[in-house]
Amino acid sequence: MRTTLDLPDTLLDQARALSREKTKRGTIMTALQEYIRMKRLEKLAQSAGAVRMDASFDLSKARHAR
Repeated sequence: MRTTLDLPDTLLDQARALSREKTKRGTIMTALQEYIRMKRLEKLAQSAGAVRMDASFDLSKARHAR
């Protein structure tokens, strides 16, 4: 999808240097992927301890089930 964005050059240059991407497109793609990854990790961290295990669940069996 084509989109026109008016981004500050200094911000894009800093992001490009940190990401080591060679193109503006690559820099923005990397930034978006990293943003999504961070938000998913935040959501996962918020749900920590919220999962209830069934009383019949045996952790030792689950570990060796592979």
